[in-house]
Amino acid sequence: MKYQLPVLAALVAGICVPLASAQAPPPPLKPAPAPGAPPTLPLPLPGAPPVAAEPAAPAKPSAFPDAKERRSYGLGSFLGGREKNTLASQPDRGAVKVDELLAGLHDGLTDAKSPDYASGLAMAAQIKRAGVEIDAKLLAEALRTVLENKESKMPQEEVQAVMTELNNELQQKQMARQKAEADKNLAAATSFLETNGKAEGVVTTASGLQYKVEKEGDGPVPADKDVLTLNLRGTNTEGQEFEKSPEGKPSRRPMASLVKGLQEGVKLMKAGGKVRFWVPPALGYGESARGAMVKANSVLIFDLELISSEAPPPPQPQVSGIVDSNGNPVPTPPQRKPVTAVTPPVSVEIPPAAPKAPPAPAPAK
Repeated sequence: MKYQLPVLAALVAGICVPLASAQAPPPPLKPAPAPGAPPTLPLPLPGAPPVAAEPAAPAKPSAFPDAKERRSYGLGSFLGGREKNTLASQPDRGAVKVDELLAGLHDGLTDAKSPDYASGLAMAAQIKRAGVEIDAKLLAEALRTVLENKESKMPQEEVQAVMTELNNELQQKQMARQKAEADKNLAAATSFLETNGKAEGVVTTASGLQYKVEKEGDGPVPADKDVLTLNLRGTNTEGQEFEKSPEGKPSRRPMASLVKGLQEGVKLMKAGGKVRFWVPPALGYGESARGAMVKANSVLIFDLELISSEAPPPPQPQVSGIVDSNGNPVPTPPQRKPVTAVTPPVSVEIPPAAPKAPPAPAPAK
């Protein structure tokens, strides 16, 4: 996850930016059973009593039976993992000074320092992270003036103008940092793919997608609009996993839900096959990051087992809620296109003609 600059109101208020929660590493993949292998569990014989399920293994006793101690250690583990994720998304920040962090934490929790002191530390940390050049003496003077309800040297309109200028400046700096990081990652991805393409068994397509067949399939080749049943595992070039199908439960995914590189690659497979793909940034997420594991312009590595593919089900007819004499639902009749009535033109003389005189009566005889 990239560090997002706080909005300027949050910068002044000293609100900390939330960070992604730490995640435990997923369990390792288990090898799939060989085709045609017998089931691992014994099947019951006809007429035999049902086999009782094995009882679940008892939970491992906690090292902290006291609830307060258990909660304290668990929260500390979570906060430590969160801080490590922060480092992963901010490589230029440097290592955490653990003793200083714990000293601040201790002072805040034991009231050795007041909450106001902690708020000041948070403000300073945010200003430093944002890289704003300030005069610390003037900033402190302005803070004191506002908090002690004294007359300010700057009208509120000018304060708003200053904050707008700072916000624009910080956004431009953030965009520049993101662009520099994306360019750096793109150069690393290009170098990685150039080396990887020379490895034995790796094929590079015209689009730049690389793949290596681990098992040839013998089923049908998927079509563009098929729904796929597959086992999928995605990692970055450092081996960190960012996506995985549930263990023992293959995913069902529409072809269109896959990244562009996988859509191209799956159509080179047959059902039953296993292939490793190296997806270049242009066919993956491009300059869009996906958390701390997938940075901008990253190479995506996917291990994909295609179990089957099938055409999407046809659209179901809408049901009107009316049933016939046999109790069967009556489909909703297709909607007709609206008909626009057209009035035929009417001929009108303008100006109207003078009325004709009635015929003269016949002379009396």
